[in-house]
Amino acid sequence: MTEPRGVVWDFMDLMEQGAVTKYETVLRWGLSNSKKVIAVVLILFFVTISLIPLGVIGSEYMPRTDEGSFRVSVELSVGQNIQQSDLVVKELEEYLSTIPEVTNYLSSAGTPSSNNGSLSVQLVDRKDRDRTVWQITDQVRAYAKQNFPNVIIRVNESQSSVAGVSGGGGGGGGGAPIQIQLLGSNMDNLVASSYQTQSILSQIQGIKDIRSSYTEGMPEIQMTIDRDRLKFYNSSVAEVANVFNAAIAGQQAGVYANDPFNDGQDTDITVRIKGSDGFAMQDIRSLPVMAGNHQISLGDIAVLREGTGPVMLQRVDNNVP
Repeated sequence: MTEPRGVVWDFMDLMEQGAVTKYETVLRWGLSNSKKVIAVVLILFFVTISLIPLGVIGSEYMPRTDEGSFRVSVELSVGQNIQQSDLVVKELEEYLSTIPEVTNYLSSAGTPSSNNGSLSVQLVDRKDRDRTVWQITDQVRAYAKQNFPNVIIRVNESQSSVAGVSGGGGGGGGGAPIQIQLLGSNMDNLVASSYQTQSILSQIQGIKDIRSSYTEGMPEIQMTIDRDRLKFYNSSVAEVANVFNAAIAGQQAGVYANDPFNDGQDTDITVRIKGSDGFAMQDIRSLPVMAGNHQISLGDIAVLREGTGPVMLQRVDNNVP
């Protein structure tokens, strides 16, 4: 079988022979100058690595993805009721409805506590909009900062499908990419250090949505029962607790079956003292308590004082951060 001949084949043979000859020359030089080759490779390696700290090229462990959705978390000051939280959420709803890229949103108020609210926002597909989700969330942050200076509003872009990233890869969301934990035995020092850390972080360009897990305690009325006086008046702790709970939270008195104002479902009937939402300390002290065959005031057998209670206790390695 004869080899093909022609101008094209002869040119290809010439090119192949030239490449083999040059490769052989380079290979022979490299083998005879191995130290020079290793030195050149090491220099190129370190020069390439140095491009990252010098800022010539960027680096990112896991690139961000535009998933076309984000979440807005609302936190009012402790003690605000659900109606006030709902007003803020509704104003944010009205603003979100003016953003052309927003297709729908789901909001809630009063969860997990009365001074909290949230909105989950969905955008149109990436190919149908000119702006990225980060440009839109920056716009929402600017609006919230200008119109709600006394409300903590955080905007988090969804990263649910990115494995290896906080809040992504099928795990639970809501975690910040960077978290700093402060540990100590003195709560006052921890709170002061928390505020100081937030102040330092706020001065670093590119950091946003800085927040602390510490929340001021909910205002509450604390009652301490004097058991000696309770025994003297022939009453019981259960009686005092029932009176206190019934006056403040109400007491179930029955069920309204087939309630037409509740889509035909049964509605619990709860009886409360009129104006109990605005009870002052003296009003609570005057609540009547049965003691045998006569009545006494709650203030006769219990000490009432205003205080604060923890909103949440979080433990890390058996310590309270």
